[in-house]
Order: sequence, then structure tokens, then C-alpha cells
Amino acid sequence: MWTFILSILIVGSYGSCYWNDMCSYTLFGTKTPYDTIRGDIRDTQPLRNCEPISVWMMTRHGTRHPEESEIHQMRQVIRVKKQILNAHMEGRGELCAQDIENLYKWEWKNALDLTPSELTPEGFVQLRSLASRLEERYYKLLKSLDEYQMRASHEERTQMSASAFLQGLRKTRQYFKISTSFPNDLTTRPYRYCRKRYEDILIGPKIPKEINEYINTEDFKRVCAIFGAEQNGSSGASDAEANPVSVRRVSLLPQLHCPIAGSLVCYIY
Repeated sequence: MWTFILSILIVGSYGSCYWNDMCSYTLFGTKTPYDTIRGDIRDTQPLRNCEPISVWMMTRHGTRHPEESEIHQMRQVIRVKKQILNAHMEGRGELCAQDIENLYKWEWKNALDLTPSELTPEGFVQLRSLASRLEERYYKLLKSLDEYQMRASHEERTQMSASAFLQGLRKTRQYFKISTSFPNDLTTRPYRYCRKRYEDILIGPKIPKEINEYINTEDFKRVCAIFGAEQNGSSGASDAEANPVSVRRVSLLPQLHCPIAGSLVCYIY
């Protein structure tokens, strides 16, 4: 009886723990892991009285490491780790013992500092698995193509993603090669060279205006008050002038040809 009551008190005093939380949050906007929300093309039902004659795909690269500026900001979590552990030692923490142990064992991976923006091992597996599922679904078509094009933009992460995709075509890879990439690729990255986007978004007033509107909302002020942050934030003006980019006047989208029977087109950007 006393053991049962003691167990209730121990569980109730700390609430749920991160290490055994079965309902942990998994959606993080554009940072959501692909395998968390992806579908499976192998489960799609074939259309009645139809058969595939070509495959077109434009896909992003796999999960990559953060950029240098992001890594610098992320390293600040090391300081937060020390603060949490010190608070726990002083009896001011509310985390479970296992959460504290896991946090104590956690260390910053120095490899992140050496490989900014590069493809992660998980990202490589993502593209390889995607190709494997595609091949299983359209094996007969991929084996008998009349022509194909497989091209990636010139960044390292997209080149590695293309290699991973090709590796995933285990039964038909001998039929394919990755086409030569080139800079300023209007097919894979038209947004990079759009002057309107540069003027309206990157250096224009739209982003600062939306930021100002958001930080003046009651919800944002309430969150700032909870965390003890300053409520009068800066406007967060664009730093585009400090990081000028080359802009060219080009059409927003290149002209794409109609699908050709027995063809495969795959762009990775």
C-alpha cells in the first residue's frame, strides 16, 4: 500500500519526462524530418486503363548540416546546458533524473563545425530510399527508357543527393548516369536569379514589416514576459546589404518541354 502511494507521489511530482514521452512533438515546419511525414509511392493505386510512360521529378536535396551562421547560434545551447545542470544541482530544476543524465552525457559534435551545409548521413539515406521506392513502383518503365536526364545543381549536398538517388536504383542503375551540372541553373533554381524576389523580399520592406507586426502582437509579448526577454525587440532589418548577391534579370521559370514517352527527368536542387 505504502509502495503504491509513494510511486504515485514520485510520478506526480515531476510530471512527464522527455526520455519516455510517447507523444513527443515531431513537426517542426521546414525542419521536420522527411521520414516523419512522407508517404509511400508504392501504396498508390494504379489508374484504371492507364499505364506510366514517363517519370518527372523535381526534389530537394536530403537533410543537410546547418549553415555556418546557424551553427554559431546553435552553439549557444552549450551555455544553456550548463545553466540547467547547475539549477538541478541547486534543487531548482524540475526535469526527471533520466532527462538530467541524458543532458549531462550530451556533447556538441565538432564535426558540425567542419561540414556546414553538407549532406548528412540521414540525408543520403533519404534520397537512396526514395529512389528505391520509385524503382519498385516503376521498375518496368525504368528498365526500358528511351531517354533520360538526371541532373543536380552544383552544390556539394545536391551532388551527393544525386549520387544517393542513383545508388537507390539497385536494379536499373546501370542504365543511368548523372548529367553534368552547371552554375546559374535556371531549371533547378530559378528563384535564385529572380530580380523581383531580390527587390521585394531579400532587400525590400516586406520581411521587416511582417516581423514588426508579429513582435507587437499580444501573443509574442506574453511569451517574452514568460521567458523574461525584452519586450521591445528590434525590427530585424534585412542584412542583404551586408551580404550582396549577384542579380540577373531572367525569366522566373524556364520553359519545360512536354513529357516524352519512355523518359525520366529528375532534377535535384
